[in-house]
Amino acid sequence: MNPKTLKALQGSIKKWEGIIVDTAIDKGAINCPLCELFLGGRCKECPVAKAVNSIYCEDTPYIEYHRHNINVIFYGEEEIDQRKKAAQRELDFLRSLLPLVGENIDAP
Repeated sequence: MNPKTLKALQGSIKKWEGIIVDTAIDKGAINCPLCELFLGGRCKECPVAKAVNSIYCEDTPYIEYHRHNINVIFYGEEEIDQRKKAAQRELDFLRSLLPLVGENIDAP
């Protein structure tokens, strides 16, 4: 992983940490550092896409989060807990993509 990608991944993790504690909101690709770096024909190069072998965050916990987020609008409180759990799964997934301590970082 090159330093630019690592910085974007760390930014995405920070976003989801904020979502978990209600200090940030999800605006999809608009406020995702990884999407800012890889959207526009480069999605396949994103570490998320590489991890799940699928583009646009398909097959990730984000899809479940997004579904619960929409359901909160229609069903209210009963979906909030499920949305929070899905957000935690997304955060855990993104953290799993971080290089291991001591792992080499590629040149930019």
